[in-house]
Order: sequence, then structure tokens, then C-alpha cells
Amino acid sequence: RFLENCLTRLSAEERAWLLMYYSAEECSAAEHRQRMAEDLGQKGGALRTRMNRLRDKVELCMKASMKMQSSKEAGKS
Repeated sequence: RFLENCLTRLSAEERAWLLMYYSAEECSAAEHRQRMAEDLGQKGGALRTRMNRLRDKVELCMKASMKMQSSKEAGKS
């Protein structure tokens, strides 16, 4: 629930890239990401940096959402 909510806060393009980047099978991830970088006209390192920033953005959103939920539940007690 938190992940879905936070993913919707990204632009449609960012969300698609992030999901595509992390959807590769472990054994073919490097090849998949290299092709993805080429398709987007970026170098592998630039793509990796961009995806790490998006992942961090989602992670911060999820932590904030969980903290807010926890505070709401504590207030009900």
C-alpha cells in the first residue's frame, strides 16, 4: 500500500523507468540495464545514478508514510 502510493507520486515516465530498471532477472540485469541506458541515450553510470535517486525518493516517501500511519495509530490508543 505504501509503495503503490509513493510510486504514484513519481511522474509516469519516472515510474515506468524505475519499474523497468528493477524488473530484470538477476542473471540478465546488467545486460537489461545497459540496453535500457542505450535506449534512453544515457551512459550506464548516469542511468544508475538517476535510478538510485528515484529509489531514494520512493524510500523517503514510504518512511514518512509509515511514520504518519504509526502516529495515527498511536493517537487512537
